[in-house]
Parts: sequence; structure tokens; C-alpha cells
Amino acid sequence: MKKWRLLNKLFLDLFEKSRRSRLDFFVSGKSPAPSLFFCLNWLIARSQFYFQQIEKEIFLRMSLD
Repeated sequence: MKKWRLLNKLFLDLFEKSRRSRLDFFVSGKSPAPSLFFCLNWLIARSQFYFQQIEKEIFLRMSLD
């Protein structure tokens, strides 16, 4: 349960930073932090990769039965 709380806090922190950087962009005309977008894109890509691996494993096990 502790892992889920930490993960939830991480995503909330990232969301808050993203929201603030977008707000700064509209208010001051500065571009948002590229490292934050890189981090979010990396997390999304990794999660998609892991889900694809799980789907392949399930399909393989079902076809063997």
C-alpha cells in the first residue's frame, strides 16, 4: 500500500508541476520545462511497453494450453 501512495504522490507532483509550467507559459510567454514533458513521455512509453509485454505473455500462455 505504501508503494501506491508514493506513486500517487509522484504523479500528483508531476501534474502540479505541469499545470504550473503551462500557467507560466500563458502568463509570461515562457516555454514549459522540456524535462518535465520528457519525463511524462518516458513514463507513458514505458507503461505501454510493459502492457504490451504482458499481453504477449498472456497470449503465449493461452496458445500453449
